Order: sequence, then structure tokens, then C-alpha cells
Amino acid sequence: MKRYANYHLACSNVAGDWLFGKVRLKTNKSKPLLINNAIESEKFQFNPNTRRDIRAVLGIKDKFVIGHVGRFSEQKNHEFLIDIFKDIIIRKSNSVLLLIGKGDMEERIRKKVISLGLEGSVLFLGERSDIHTIMQAMDVFVLPSLYEGLPVVAIEAQASGLKCFLSDSIARDSDITGDVEFITLNGSTEDWVKKLLHYYKGYERQDTLNKIIDKGYDIKNSAAWLEKLYITISREEAN
Repeated sequence: MKRYANYHLACSNVAGDWLFGKVRLKTNKSKPLLINNAIESEKFQFNPNTRRDIRAVLGIKDKFVIGHVGRFSEQKNHEFLIDIFKDIIIRKSNSVLLLIGKGDMEERIRKKVISLGLEGSVLFLGERSDIHTIMQAMDVFVLPSLYEGLPVVAIEAQASGLKCFLSDSIARDSDITGDVEFITLNGSTEDWVKKLLHYYKGYERQDTLNKIIDKGYDIKNSAAWLEKLYITISREEAN
């Protein structure tokens, strides 16, 4: 593909280097054209009324809510996430962990939650079509993946105005709003616990819609950009 394609597109510089290597394009550019993992940003815009309502539905009205979205697989590192939460709830007993997703490791994680006596504080919400709504209920978003490119859920969480805590194995391009903290997986859970609780105390939920749009992560603008690119390419190839 990288040898014969006239144009190369990628969602990040890291992804481009991985997909295409150090290629030279016909446009004399050494890097692929970047097209962002755009989202329906308006759906995720923070709304305090929606937050209140969904918290009531989930029965977590006055809780400190930690959220995670991802399939139950080795890559997503749920085991470590549960260990983090175990240490958090010792210090902040009104904490709740929301887990959105399904996968082969779900039963294993459920058993771990029960073995630690956390079943009343960890909610398994399954696959959801209303992630944009559930994110309104969260206070912080955590993604301790073992490896990851530029995860769309991290963009969605930031669009919801959430403070995000990601593993340092995730691409730095994931920080769109300046509200992302990258934390090592080589240390202990204490590194995560301290930062989550510290930032939560002084963090005020923001409306980040304009930041998401300005950084090029709104799906409407990305679609228009891609359409324009296709038109330009078709005209060039016709000549």
C-alpha cells in the first residue's frame, strides 16, 4: 500500500509512521496527510441537567464517579484499573467506577471485583449507544491501556469536559484540550491514585466544544475537509 498509493492519510503522526514508514509522497511531503478521529462533538457537550438526570437514573447522585470505556481485553488493562479503584475507594468511600463495554475478559474482571468486595461500587454497563450521555455522569475518565494509538473515547471524554488520565503508552496527540494527564504504567497504583484525587479536588468541569472544533475534531468539519480533498485529487488525476 505504501509503495503504490499516491496519497497517504493517517489519524496521527504515530499511526502514519507505523502504517507507511518513512515514505516520500508524490506531493514531496515526508509525512502522511492527517485526518483526525473526529466525533459528533455537539452530542458530547457538557450539560449539567443531563448530568443530574443520568446520575439519578444510575443511582450515583452524590458519588465520585470514575469512568472507563473499552472492550474487556488484555490491551485495555482492566486488572490494573480495578487495582487503582481499590486504592481510591479506601480514601474516598463514596467512589463509583463505571465500566462501559463487553469482551472476553469481562467474567474474569467481574470475579476480581467480587473477590475485592467492590461489587457495590463497580457498575458494569455493557455496550451502550448512549456513551455521550453516560460521560456526563462521570467526574474523571481513566484509560490505562497497555498500548493504544489515538483512542476516540479519549477525544469523546475531553469533548464532555472531563479531566482524563491516560497511560503514557497512549499517543500524546490524544491531548486535545490540555486536560489530559499521562501516567506511567511502570510505577504503582499510587501514582494514579494521587493524581486522580489531587486533580479532582480543584477541577471545574469545562465546556470544551470550541476547543474540540478548533483542533479539527468535529465530524462535520472533517467531512467537509475530506470531501474537498477528494475533489482536489479527482481533478488532479483527470489532468
